[in-house]
Amino acid sequence: MRRDLPYALSGLALGVLLLGNAALAPDAAPVGALDVTLVLVMAAALAVCRRHPVVTLLAVAAAMLAFHVRVHPGVSAAFPVLGAVYVAAWRGHRAAPLLASLVFLGGFLARDVTVAPAGRPGQQIAERTALLLGWFVAANVAGSSRGSAGPTWSRSSSGRSRPNAPARRWRCAARGRSACASPGTCTTR
Repeated sequence: MRRDLPYALSGLALGVLLLGNAALAPDAAPVGALDVTLVLVMAAALAVCRRHPVVTLLAVAAAMLAFHVRVHPGVSAAFPVLGAVYVAAWRGHRAAPLLASLVFLGGFLARDVTVAPAGRPGQQIAERTALLLGWFVAANVAGSSRGSAGPTWSRSSSGRSRPNAPARRWRCAARGRSACASPGTCTTR
């Protein structure tokens, strides 16, 4: 549970931010019991993000899109989805984060267009959606590039499975030692 604690705490912090933002936003609808439930679903899903990234991504994207459609709190509804997209991409998934990003952005834009007040030009809606698009692209790319740099395993000539050089350096650094020359030969600093 200790490894999941940062994810659970981030879900709680985002939940407080979302509910606070929805209460203070001038054009947001009143927050009801269903809306609080959607935020709690998001927080609970983020708590297991490390172990089940795709399930979390689907639950968070659906809950936050429903929350955005019901309450219209603004771009803050995208923050949990961005985090879930990043973690899913970081864990090696490519299609699910991309699809979730597109569905959420499409729903976000559709809701913005339908509730746009008369004094708000379409340019502001387009700029806000373009900004979110940039954030989602960055989350997908950053997660994907971080996931490819993580520890990997390869087969040695003897047929044994062993970590490659970056994985050995990472593992030894975690133990407070310098880089490994070969498996099992970590030297102390």
